[in-house]
Amino acid sequence: TIFMVLHVVHPWTYKQIKDTLHFGPIERFRERDSKASKLITDALDVGHKVCLHYLATDPINNLIAESALQADPSYKVLFNERVQRVPSSEKGIPLSLEGLNLKEDMFFIGGLTERCLGNSMKVFRVLVKNNFGIYYVPEICVSGNRKELSLTEKELKGMGVKEISYEGLLKRF
Repeated sequence: TIFMVLHVVHPWTYKQIKDTLHFGPIERFRERDSKASKLITDALDVGHKVCLHYLATDPINNLIAESALQADPSYKVLFNERVQRVPSSEKGIPLSLEGLNLKEDMFFIGGLTERCLGNSMKVFRVLVKNNFGIYYVPEICVSGNRKELSLTEKELKGMGVKEISYEGLLKRF
């Protein structure tokens, strides 16, 4: 097993449909949510670091968002004591890197790819040495705007951020 870090950036985006936050499971996203849950659980079980990027700049909205996640059995694993909490801005910029090793491959899921998640990956791509990879799993990421997503994906690719499939990431465990 190669050690790695799984970053879950602003996961409440999993609980949103347009501008509405939903509590409990959302049937049409059941497969995605199940994959995200398995990925997080498996990463923890084999000893990989899992980081939950939470909204530190807006504690009230963060409390509401985390309540929505806790109401869905798929995402209760994010509140496991082994998950490291990383404070971030509303734009996905990490506000502290305390406890993070920047000499490991990093994998990202969450949302929105074209905004917070993309911004977080850009920051880590700059901070992490080039001999370590920055990857994301598009099928377990949330997007709200196809045009912006396409532009962000091109920018990320140009920075050396790579896509990896869900199955491809599971094989690394």
